[in-house]
Amino acid sequence: MSTTPSTAVLTVTEADYPAVFQMADRASLIAQRRYLRLMQGILFSTVLGAGLGALASLAGTHKSVPAVLSAVMLALGMLLNTIKTSLKLERAWYRDRAVAESTKSMSWRYMTRADPYGDGAAAGEVDHKFLADLRSIVRDPDQMAVGFGREVVDRPQISERMRQVRDADVVTRLRTYLSERIADQRRWYSEKARSNGSAGSWFSLLVLLSQAAAFVWAAMMIANPEWRVNLTGLFAAMATAFVAWPQVKQHESVAQSYAIATMDLGLIQEQGARIEGDAQLAAFVADAENAISREHTLWVARRDKS
Repeated sequence: MSTTPSTAVLTVTEADYPAVFQMADRASLIAQRRYLRLMQGILFSTVLGAGLGALASLAGTHKSVPAVLSAVMLALGMLLNTIKTSLKLERAWYRDRAVAESTKSMSWRYMTRADPYGDGAAAGEVDHKFLADLRSIVRDPDQMAVGFGREVVDRPQISERMRQVRDADVVTRLRTYLSERIADQRRWYSEKARSNGSAGSWFSLLVLLSQAAAFVWAAMMIANPEWRVNLTGLFAAMATAFVAWPQVKQHESVAQSYAIATMDLGLIQEQGARIEGDAQLAAFVADAENAISREHTLWVARRDKS
């Protein structure tokens, strides 16, 4: 029976999701941050090493100092790359993210009474099924990531808000799902599509400028063979770094993928206006979650290939 009147949307925040989500989300963010910082360190040390090597000729009798510093920076880059490989941070990042997003999708199916958490069974049986599915996710060796589970989150797996949404009438559940899940996810995809598209354009410009600087300096060295400083290698290293960083972040592919996902969710959101009854809501949520899950599956696949 419904216990909440259909007069308002029930706000659902990330704090209302299961403890499994909290742990996976936190682990994913930590792994992502560490991975990206290591990549920044690798690229920066490589560029700085190239710059110090180019300036060694200006040091006169002390040219061994920048040469040694250049070697140190290049060695640091190799060390950071070894650390990155051994820690498997990228794998932890996207595997933990997959666990978090799978848990969020399951939570919305539970809250809206969609399959496999419909009304066909008693409340206790549904809760048991939901908890069993969570247990399966965290114990799946293909899902389980390196850093997941190191921090314990003192939160329930089924929050009070999740129960409130599930106990609400069909109109409230529909409005809550459209607002707190579909519209929120669509807004996130839209913002990420714009930011990644903009970042990709800026890095393309930086690559072009660095390549142009390398070409100009090489030409000037040909015209002035007496010059002692050759910065061609430095600008070439900068161009390489500006090419590599967007590949790490996958700006172009993410921008395109998220733009398509934004459009798909917009179409799904419009379909929600014609939903009537529990059966239609359950089918609608199942289709919507399948569409969202496909995007996350593609994201993981892209990371696996990178």
